Parts: sequence; structure tokens; C-alpha cells
Amino acid sequence: MQKSMSVRRIRLAASSPALSGIFFVLYPAIRPASDESSLLGAEAFASFSWVLAHSPVMAFVLLAQGLLGLYIRLQGTTVECRAIQALVLSWIGVGLTLPCYGAET
Repeated sequence: MQKSMSVRRIRLAASSPALSGIFFVLYPAIRPASDESSLLGAEAFASFSWVLAHSPVMAFVLLAQGLLGLYIRLQGTTVECRAIQALVLSWIGVGLTLPCYGAET
């Protein structure tokens, strides 16, 4: 039972960066493009497309989850120290980035 749960967690963590990449591609594809210093920009900010485009911010959470899975996989190896450094720095980056997207939405 423990082995199958571990395999499922590793597969979930491995799929997270792929889903994150898809969401990162969706953001600029959905986001309305306009001159943000004019009234056209104000219309874009007020549109449903603007909110919808900022919804894939989940990509940052999935990226952090994927790096957690990578760290778990690298535990006990010679690069474990670098893996934990990357994990902590990515969590800090995600934590600082998410409020910006929330405020923009």
C-alpha cells in the first residue's frame, strides 16, 4: 500500500510541471492585448478575458509542487543540498509572485 501511494505521488509531481507549462502558455494566449495607458487598456482590464487570463496563475503552484516532487526524488543523493535550495527559493518566488497576480485580477 505504501509503495503504490509513493508511486502515485511521484507521478502527480511529475505531471505538475507539464500542466504548469500549459497554463503558462494559456496566459498570454487568453490575455487581451491593448495599449494599457489609454481607455482601451481600461476596457481590457474590465473584461472577462482579463480575469480568465489570470486564472491560470495555478501554474506557479503546480511548478512549486513539481519541484517538491523533484526534491523528494533527489533525497539521499549528492545533489540533495542544491535541490532543497532550489525548492526553498522557488517557494519564495511563488509566494512573492502570487499576490501580484491576485491584485492585478
